[in-house]
This record gives sequence, structure tokens and C-alpha cells, in this order.
Amino acid sequence: MRLSWHDLGTPRVDRAHGKKVEITGWPTTALPVRRADYFLLTAEPSCCAGCVPGNRLAAIEVFADEELDLGAGALRLSGTLHIVTDDADGWRYQLRGARRRA
Repeated sequence: MRLSWHDLGTPRVDRAHGKKVEITGWPTTALPVRRADYFLLTAEPSCCAGCVPGNRLAAIEVFADEELDLGAGALRLSGTLHIVTDDADGWRYQLRGARRRA
């Protein structure tokens, strides 16, 4: 299932819980790194390294199977979407087992 950023917060994305999805977005990290297996994905590029989105419902936590190159702009990723309701930090969306798509 291909997701759009407009799907976040809608019943469509809630129905995708536990399913394989694909989404394109911009990687955001707390530190300026070129490769990572954990990062945030957002609809638009962040203004600077370490600038984490204030709206945690508008970002997806990415847990990749291996480190991905983050320096090439937007990433098209696939993985299993998880809707989290009890995250202490307030994150709602996770993409687990993420892999880069061509």
C-alpha cells in the first residue's frame, strides 16, 4: 500500500497498521550523520541538522534493517507500518523493517 503524507491522522493510515507500506519523505536525524538505521521521516526537508519536528503526528519513526545513506535527498521506503498508542515520547507512527526502494 502506498501512503501519502495526507493519510497521516486519517482512518486510511490506521487501517494500514501491521501492513507493508511505501512512502517517500525526507530523513531527519538528531545529529548530522550521513548514514543511519534509525531516523525520522518527514514530508519536507528539515531546516537544519538536529531540527526535530514539533508535531510528532506529522513524522514517522524509521527503524531500518541496515544503515541507509541519508545524504541523497528524499527517500522512498517500504516497511511495516505500526500505529503506536502508548509511546512515552509521543511518537505515533513507526516504519519497521524499512528498506530503500528504487
